[in-house]
Amino acid sequence: MYNPKFYLDTIIPSYVFNTHVPDKQEAAKRLLDFAKTEGHEVFISAVVIREIQETQDIALRNKIAEIVKNFNVLEITEECINLAEEYIKKEIMPAKNRDDALHIACASIYEIDYLVSYNLSIL
Repeated sequence: MYNPKFYLDTIIPSYVFNTHVPDKQEAAKRLLDFAKTEGHEVFISAVVIREIQETQDIALRNKIAEIVKNFNVLEITEECINLAEEYIKKEIMPAKNRDDALHIACASIYEIDYLVSYNLSIL
């Protein structure tokens, strides 16, 4: 049976606690519940871990870290970095969004089925 893999950028687990946008908050919660209930593999990368660690609000940082603690963490390989740089070089992604380029590169290199984000204007 086909079991799709999901890569989440940092904004998805963060939105679980974002009460300012209730529809996105609910969608993030439903996605995480769906993945858990259906047994889908959920992936993040070292970029996501770093972005979570940079969260200024310590209580929020700890809550987000708790959500992602059992997700598979993808290593940022040289291949991922090179692909992200190609996205920037070819102006597929702006240079100021290097981390987003890395999210896309990781999902591509590791052959993840779905990259989930709310950064629609960039991606």
